[in-house]
Amino acid sequence: MVENFVEKNKLMEIIDSKIRPYMNNHNGDLSLVEVKDGYAKIKLYGACSGCPMADQSTREFIEEILSSHFPQIKRVVIDNEVSPDLIDRAKKILSKSR
Repeated sequence: MVENFVEKNKLMEIIDSKIRPYMNNHNGDLSLVEVKDGYAKIKLYGACSGCPMADQSTREFIEEILSSHFPQIKRVVIDNEVSPDLIDRAKKILSKSR
């Protein structure tokens, strides 16, 4: 869905230069899932995934940076959906332990 965002290259440049280094410094990372209707949806990885401060960090850091460069982005939301691949791998691991 990001492909339809007109300024995709600039958006990725901002993420790579201003946001990703901070995330990496905290043993985490992120990917941009989609930009749609004023919302940027991100997926968090590593230590940032499931962090109790993730919502606050997203609002105060990521959302602030993205909305300052892209006024059309009003909100950044975290995609907490578990991928089917991860569920399948967990099932295989659990079935081996029985």
